[in-house]
Amino acid sequence: MKLKRSAGILCHITSLPGRYGTGTLGQEAYDFIDLVAGGGFSYIQILPVGPVSPSMGWSPYSSVSAFAGNELFISPDIMASEKWSRTATEPVTLKESHKADFFSARDHLRRCIINSFHDFVLYADGSDSLAFSRFCDDHNESWLDDYALFTAISHDCR
Repeated sequence: MKLKRSAGILCHITSLPGRYGTGTLGQEAYDFIDLVAGGGFSYIQILPVGPVSPSMGWSPYSSVSAFAGNELFISPDIMASEKWSRTATEPVTLKESHKADFFSARDHLRRCIINSFHDFVLYADGSDSLAFSRFCDDHNESWLDDYALFTAISHDCR
């Protein structure tokens, strides 16, 4: 196989510009992909995607799970676009728009997730509930319950 000459860029998702304190896997990630492709790059390498905590300096290399994803990557806008979503999402007011604000992003996102969960329980149809159950059961049953319990217990510590 002959390799074609190419170039790439390294980026952490939270370093993308975002309206909620950090970048997410929302529209800013799509815009970044378009920007990179438009610049002639062939690859994007992202840093590890596991959940992080302030006690470890938010480092992507100090994840508390090998399986779970980083909650900071969840896009409030995408959650709000779900057909069962009823709660409006307000952007975080940033102190400095050129730096990530992990604490504000985490606190705001947790409120969004709680509101989204309530909306899901009240308004999701059977197909969405079935998809959620399948996610929990298919290949995730070995770690998900324990991780959810760990997260709930350590909520105030992280």
